[in-house]
Amino acid sequence: MIRTWLNIIALWLIGVLAAAQLPKIAVLAPVLRETFHLSLAGAGLLVSLLEIGGAVFGVAAGLALGRFGGRRFLVAGLAILL
Repeated sequence: MIRTWLNIIALWLIGVLAAAQLPKIAVLAPVLRETFHLSLAGAGLLVSLLEIGGAVFGVAAGLALGRFGGRRFLVAGLAILL
C-alpha cells in the first residue's frame, strides 16, 4: 500500500515538473514573432500548437510504454541517444 502511494506521489511530482517547463516556451514568444514574422495571434497559435503537440506525443508515448514495457523503451531511448 505504501509503495503504491509512493508511486502516485512520484508520478504527480514528475507531472508538476513537466508542467513547469511549459511557460518557458511562452517567454520565447517575442523571439518567435521576430524570427518568423508573426503577429501576436500567430505567435500564440504557434506556442499553443507546440504545447498541444507535446501533450499528444506524451499520451502516445505513455500508451506505448504501457503496452511494450519500460525496459524496452529505456533500451530504445539509450540506443537512440548513442
